[in-house]
Amino acid sequence: MQHNTSIILIILYFGFNLNLIAQDKSQEHSNDKKILQLIDLVDAYTQDKEFDSLQYVVFDLYDLAQSVGSAKQKAIAEMNLGYYYGFNAKYDSSQVYYLKAIEHFESLGEDYLLAKTYREFSTVLATGYGDFEKASELVIQSIQLLEPIGDSLEIMSSYFNLAYTYSLAGQKDEALEILSRVETFALTISDSTLLFQVYRNKGSIYYDLYEDDKAYEYQLKAKSMGNQDPRFWNNLILSLANTAASIGQFDEALANYTQVEEIYKNSENKVGLIYVYQGLSYLYKLIGDAHKDNAKYDQAVANIQKAYDLAEELELQAQVEASLEGFVMIYKSMDDYRKALEKQTERVSLIQSLNKKRMEDRFAQLKTEFETEKKEAENRQLQAVNTQQAIANRYLIIAAVALGLLVLFLFIFYRRLQRDKAIIEKQSFELQKLNDL
Repeated sequence: MQHNTSIILIILYFGFNLNLIAQDKSQEHSNDKKILQLIDLVDAYTQDKEFDSLQYVVFDLYDLAQSVGSAKQKAIAEMNLGYYYGFNAKYDSSQVYYLKAIEHFESLGEDYLLAKTYREFSTVLATGYGDFEKASELVIQSIQLLEPIGDSLEIMSSYFNLAYTYSLAGQKDEALEILSRVETFALTISDSTLLFQVYRNKGSIYYDLYEDDKAYEYQLKAKSMGNQDPRFWNNLILSLANTAASIGQFDEALANYTQVEEIYKNSENKVGLIYVYQGLSYLYKLIGDAHKDNAKYDQAVANIQKAYDLAEELELQAQVEASLEGFVMIYKSMDDYRKALEKQTERVSLIQSLNKKRMEDRFAQLKTEFETEKKEAENRQLQAVNTQQAIANRYLIIAAVALGLLVLFLFIFYRRLQRDKAIIEKQSFELQKLNDL
């Protein structure tokens, strides 16, 4: 009976340890599954440009990945946080997390993810810092990493980024050359979505070059590809309206502005409406200039006022400034120099205020980043201590169980010795009695 008890206790001892291991594995699987789900959500929100939803998920992903994720999952979380900060024009924070992700992907040999990080980080360098040389270097590295992998669509996305970088840098010819290369690829595989993007981007570049006829040609080509993703389609119709106004196609411009205005009103896209009203004011100013029609100037003023009011409501200071510039242009065309001067004075005051705020925001951001880095370092140190403590506690539990079992075994062994001793003494006594007889 005592022998069976010992076996049961041994089984319980090993069962306890196996249960601890199983709990760890189960928790690890649960955490891994949750991280993968968060990564999928981040990808979905990023693709759909649902940035209000993205801001919550991306921080949950980062926190969970940093505490229990693999090295690869941590790097993915850092890459996504870099993208989030970049989209929100917090370029210093974006750069911090992109550089962390790059370092980790390089050490892990994750070329595909490294290539995507290079490409996205290049946008921050080009847009946020004007470092076009470094940005173009990163995109080229992205293409070089992707070519052996053979993902053509990702390669074309990198070429788009390179064209974007060249365009921002004023290297319009190089940008157009790259877009032509992408166009050839898109025609080869009959990809209408890719062609739409090529034509749309070519139209934008030619518009920036003041080659309005070519811009109009490519914008019409893009429109002929059919209704595409609303985010790009609506922007195309608005750009087409601007170009049509510039080349004197006033009726078509008005039709396109009216079309996109209706879309933005129905979707309650107030930011989009600001651009529509700014465009309409420009159109009516051009018509007023062409016909010296004061009624058209009045319509121009009415529309720029709508743009100004919406920009004020949404606190979009850059668009407030652009609307004030619109007022100045219209009043100058109307020969109302007093009102033009008033609006120009207001505009200059706003620009000075914005510049001051940018400096203050930059200082506050740098301070926040320093405090965040300090806190993260403290958290990492605390996490390391907690991990060591958890391991120590587990060993203490195992040691306590082992000690308890050892004491139990010694007790059983002692009882068995006492029993055997009693039996031997009894047998010795009986033998002694027999011997005495």
